[in-house]
Amino acid sequence: MALEKTCLQRLFKEQAHRTPAELAVVGLEGEKTYFDLDRESDALGAYLRQHGVLPNDRVGIFMETCPDYVTSSIGALKAGGAFMPLAMESPDNLLKSILEEAKPKLVITKQRHLSRLGSSLNIQVLLIDTDDTWRDASEHQPAINSIHDLAFVPYTSGTTGNPKGVMQTHGALISSYFGRYKFSSYRTGDRVACNIFFTWEFLRPLLKGGTVYIIPDDVVFLPRTLTKFISDNRITEILFTPSLLRAVLNDSKSLPAKLETLRVVWLNGEVVSGILKEQALSILPTTARLFNTYSISEAHDVCTLELASDPLNQADFCPVGLPMDGVEVKVLAENGSDLNDFGTGKLYIGGEGLARGYLERTDLDQQRFSRVNGERYYATGDVAEIDPQGFVTVIGRNDSMVKIRGYSVYLGGIEETLKKHCEVLDAAVTVEGQDESDRWLVSYVVRKPDSSWLVDSNSATSRDLRNLLERFLPHYMVPSRYVELEALPINQQTGKLDSKALPSPKNVKARRHDTVMPIEQASSSEGRALMRELWGEALGMDASALESDWDFFDLGGNSLSGLGLTLGIEQAFDVKLQGSEVYEYRTIDKLVSFLANGDAIMNNNMSLSDDAEMGADIVPPHKGEWVRLSEASNIFVTGATGFLGAFLLDELFRFTRSDTKIYCLARENAQADSAGDRVLDTLKFYGLSSQDRKDRIVTVAGDLTKSKFGLDEEEYCRLAQEVDLVFHCAASVNYVYSYDTIKPHTVGGTTEVIKFACYSKTKSLLYLSSNGIFPGGDSAPYLENNEIDGFAERMDGGYNQAKWVAERMVWSAVSRGLPVCLIRPGNIGHHSVTGVLNPNDFQTLIIKSCLQVGCAPIAPDWFFEMTPVDFLAAAIARFSDDSSHLGQVYNVVQQDPVRAEDVFTRMQDVGLVAELVPMSEWRSRLQTVADSANDVELKLLSQSLDSVEGYLTDTSIYDISRFNEASAKMGLNSPNVDVDYVTMFLRRQ
Repeated sequence: MALEKTCLQRLFKEQAHRTPAELAVVGLEGEKTYFDLDRESDALGAYLRQHGVLPNDRVGIFMETCPDYVTSSIGALKAGGAFMPLAMESPDNLLKSILEEAKPKLVITKQRHLSRLGSSLNIQVLLIDTDDTWRDASEHQPAINSIHDLAFVPYTSGTTGNPKGVMQTHGALISSYFGRYKFSSYRTGDRVACNIFFTWEFLRPLLKGGTVYIIPDDVVFLPRTLTKFISDNRITEILFTPSLLRAVLNDSKSLPAKLETLRVVWLNGEVVSGILKEQALSILPTTARLFNTYSISEAHDVCTLELASDPLNQADFCPVGLPMDGVEVKVLAENGSDLNDFGTGKLYIGGEGLARGYLERTDLDQQRFSRVNGERYYATGDVAEIDPQGFVTVIGRNDSMVKIRGYSVYLGGIEETLKKHCEVLDAAVTVEGQDESDRWLVSYVVRKPDSSWLVDSNSATSRDLRNLLERFLPHYMVPSRYVELEALPINQQTGKLDSKALPSPKNVKARRHDTVMPIEQASSSEGRALMRELWGEALGMDASALESDWDFFDLGGNSLSGLGLTLGIEQAFDVKLQGSEVYEYRTIDKLVSFLANGDAIMNNNMSLSDDAEMGADIVPPHKGEWVRLSEASNIFVTGATGFLGAFLLDELFRFTRSDTKIYCLARENAQADSAGDRVLDTLKFYGLSSQDRKDRIVTVAGDLTKSKFGLDEEEYCRLAQEVDLVFHCAASVNYVYSYDTIKPHTVGGTTEVIKFACYSKTKSLLYLSSNGIFPGGDSAPYLENNEIDGFAERMDGGYNQAKWVAERMVWSAVSRGLPVCLIRPGNIGHHSVTGVLNPNDFQTLIIKSCLQVGCAPIAPDWFFEMTPVDFLAAAIARFSDDSSHLGQVYNVVQQDPVRAEDVFTRMQDVGLVAELVPMSEWRSRLQTVADSANDVELKLLSQSLDSVEGYLTDTSIYDISRFNEASAKMGLNSPNVDVDYVTMFLRRQ
């Protein structure tokens, strides 16, 4: 056919006349036949013409993917204009800037989205769902466009830079569509699932009689629900990104039956590995054709290849095939000046599919579009190899720096940061992995003599170095794997680093997450092997290096990794645990034995009020007076190796006399030479002075959960006699574990602290409680008083229950004469000046995960509540130096928590994340990156997010009037906690 004499709307109308009764589009909101879609889009086109839409005018489409979206787009074409998709996930400021630049003649949206468009832009708006006047519009002479007129203006930002509108013409789209039809066309009855690149995909089947099935946004990135959608709707064609197809293929053993209706599968958006190709061909129905297609926004479809007939059959990555009809491809060799038909170099594309250029960006047009021998080409930014037969294989980016998940990474900058800030004598950083979306940085380090960081040689991980680097580097420049060497290898001929001689880190075999073993087999050899894999995954260690009698927490396990282990055991052995088992059975042998014997019994008769009853013998020897911090001779501190404890310890030195001793209770750890080293190392880790205060810190090697802290009688009695003031800051903060798990540390530990404060002589106690002692959900504010008894039966969650019991016991001690001041903080945030953060804080982990994944979720109900750790530590120290706070309790909770979406939008504005995506998509990407990078923290976050998400949506009101009044009297001013504060730790030095 003479394509130069037609346009998209004419092609659609011709098809609608051929198949008027066939379904054109099916979505959650209903379905439309070709007759319905043609009639409605005719009316809409006439309406738009009557409202001033002319050829090349843009018509914005601002709504979720739905049948009305298709009507709106075709209606814009029938008016002679171009449809311009406006992404729903765009933050408001970005949406405003796009509208200001693009100047659409009119925007079609729905009533519920109207408020986001704003009123200051003076744009015509049609509410397609509530304003029916457009349905009655008619026109005797529909618009007919030239192939050179605009048809489609998508906004794309690529991996960097401001969003830019790509001006696609009728001719470019038609050329691309008909080029694809030669590989696979459509017939009546074909069911084509569309979502991922919806605005690029839905028109193609509608020009040939296929039916478009719109995949809901909350379905497309969840493998199981997606396969169910394919099966339930008997889908015959679908497009996947390689990452999504990989997730789908790995998800279910019954997959072939669910995909049996598929006839065509397209892969697009990423490089396709040879492994994925073989996996797909082995699982997809034999009747399904698998295509790899390379397309970019500025040139639409470029190359397509049916992978079953791949003539190159490369093991690493698949070619994208020959150029499609009307497409020209060239390469510019490194240091070359001429475009070549074959060879390896920077990829340039020309031909009929080329876009007109960028909307209102002539400067960018000059950079990316150029003329060679009279022909126009676009520089893609990719490196490709074209063989003499014309087969194209895209092999990477042409940037001089390394590219990882779209980010530019400077290896030398990482090496210098390691040497400057991390007590590293020498360093080299390399990249492993070929696929840009599945590459990772490896750091080779030589330690300085006095350095304290650790590298686990079995797993090639170093939490110490990673946490240090995160203070100074962007997330994408922080290596995930570490190898310690005595010296870097030197090439004997050149005297330079011999990178080829650097040893590859050990590959830790990933556990298969679909493995489920009956609980009764836990003690079998297979069960023990599976348990060992679970330990290795949770600890980030090689499973084969683990001994059966090693203690999980002595190996560096903590509440976060313990949670990961618990969740892993539940999934792998199909069992429900209380959460305390990892703490009670700390070796592989003991845990396996516990599971095999079926000892898990839930305690349904628990009474918090009963547990809060304190023994009648726990009474201070005399009614105590408050001992001021500045007057105390000896101080006892729990939790000094924690985040708040470290900063409080630093603050205590400012208020105490030079001869005051500070006793710090710390459990010995196998990864440190002594408990004393743990306290000093913690101060050092957070950038706090330690050496000049070493003589004043006396570390007590003990255990909070044991009677008399596990000390011998003589040492315990001596401490009890010497100490004047106690700070109980130790906390087992885990929002997922059961009460029985938290109880030994939180309730038992508080009991031991109260006993200690009452033993031998009465000691003052500064007790750190939590706003978690309130049940949440009340409309009235939670007050700063001791009236908490009524909450007992409403407490939910092990952490909250244990903190309620512990505080209730403290109030009992107060009633018996113990001098106590209580403080109830909410979430403790990073330092307000330095940005130093708690690496285990859940809110921080979420923000950091967004950096690593490259996107953030659309989460309108999430809030980040934080009190800066330096302000809280200063308040605690000030309060402890003033006897007027005796018997008082203070809530320290931010009244106006920061909207998570404001934080995520800021991150997008400054280029730290590329986009905001629906929650389901973000979770899917989180899991994909966690698996590909073998990142333990990301895996644990992905596993546990459901359990803790409720804490991000807490809208309770906490009264802080007494705290504010007391702070004001002391001249203590809280830093401003806003988006700038929440994101400040992201700004690197």
